[in-house]
Amino acid sequence: MSEMPENGGPEYSGEKHYWLDDMRNVHKIFWALVTVCAGLLLADLFYEKHGVYEFEN
Repeated sequence: MSEMPENGGPEYSGEKHYWLDDMRNVHKIFWALVTVCAGLLLADLFYEKHGVYEFEN
C-alpha cells in the first residue's frame, strides 16, 4: 500500500492537480509575457520604419 503524501496533496485528496494550480507556474507565465512584450517594444523602437503609402510617412 502506498504512503500518504506529506503535504496532503491531490494524490491523497482525490482531486486532480493541474499545472496552473501552482502559483509559481502562474508567475512564470506572467513574467514570460512581460519579457516578450518588453522585447517587442524594444524591437519596435529601434528599427527604421518605412511607409508604403504617402500618408504613412
